[in-house]
Amino acid sequence: MLNTAKGDCQLTIADINIISFELTDIFITSRLLSDDYPNYRSLIPAQFNYRFITQKNDFLSALSRVATCAGQKDKVVQITFTQGSGILYAEAPDVGGAVESVEISSDESSDNFTIGFNIKYLAEAIKAITGNEIIIKVSAPTHPVILTPIENLNQFVLIMPVQLKQIKDFTGSEMIAPSEIAA
Repeated sequence: MLNTAKGDCQLTIADINIISFELTDIFITSRLLSDDYPNYRSLIPAQFNYRFITQKNDFLSALSRVATCAGQKDKVVQITFTQGSGILYAEAPDVGGAVESVEISSDESSDNFTIGFNIKYLAEAIKAITGNEIIIKVSAPTHPVILTPIENLNQFVLIMPVQLKQIKDFTGSEMIAPSEIAA
């Protein structure tokens, strides 16, 4: 801002933790925060029960397509991880639903795993990841999820899932309550 501003900048220090910058048409005040912050590291899980790998752009494209049918209020996507694929599902009562499948590999040969996310937050998290492949690490449908690029395991995005009211079962049966699914 100083490079584009005209005139001088007046700097004022008030107390020990407040500073002000005054330009011709801009006034900025900043305060040093001295509070204790939550221990964010305690939110980051150390171990995961599931690890899924997928192509970032394929996953993001499928997510974008199902987002067109997501409810306007909550914009929730249900993702069911199966052996070799992820089934993305979103539904709006007045529009209908959309189902997309994307290739996903897993380290586990376990049963299906279903989790829900706010579509907007999940899309933003995926966009923040660099690289072509992403790893999705998760323990349970209600625990924090880590997204990380396969090329740089030091970069990650933490995203919280949402609780699904009903889960669409893609093995043939109709909607079931989350309490009916074994975790």
